[in-house]
Amino acid sequence: MGGKSRLVMDMTTAAEFHDKLTEFCEYYGALGPRGYRDGEGDGKLKSEVIYAGDRRYYLDLRENGRGRFLKVAMTLPPPSHDRSQIVIPAQGMIDIRDTLTDLLGEFGTDGQQDELPTGGTREPGEGKLSFKIDNKTFYFDVQNNRRGKYLRVSEISPNYRTAINIPHQSWSQFKELLRTSTAPKEASNVEDAGPQNGSRS
Repeated sequence: MGGKSRLVMDMTTAAEFHDKLTEFCEYYGALGPRGYRDGEGDGKLKSEVIYAGDRRYYLDLRENGRGRFLKVAMTLPPPSHDRSQIVIPAQGMIDIRDTLTDLLGEFGTDGQQDELPTGGTREPGEGKLSFKIDNKTFYFDVQNNRRGKYLRVSEISPNYRTAINIPHQSWSQFKELLRTSTAPKEASNVEDAGPQNGSRS
């Protein structure tokens, strides 16, 4: 029986992997029809490397006669030189990225301190609101996790999805920044911008 292939990474590396995966999803969504022929080049479409301490994570988007796929490999330093890798069908990258989005939203990264009180339950009437612009849909969802209440803002399109979490105690500041950034600039004082041809004697 063969062993299972798996990759191990801390939450900080997972956050970087999530960002790289988002780039790969965008790149994949912009690709045209498959044009690879067996024996024609190495089939490599896009590559990235994540450096995490003494570990390296290699991301390679490739295509062959059976389709497009993402190969993710993790290597360890000497003396082990161990290498593990997994292969993800290209159409599955978005699902994995979305799962990582949820995990990072739930647990944060290793360097992130608890900004919210633990516990809490979902309050009645706090559901998901949404609106659509062109082919994008924006969702606003009040949720709770072990850190407390937060607002999850998601942007979703056919080939792309991303989200941010805004802690409850930051809502007032976020609202004020939003109001300030969208408010029209104040008109110049008319008296200060008066005629330049001189004043009456």
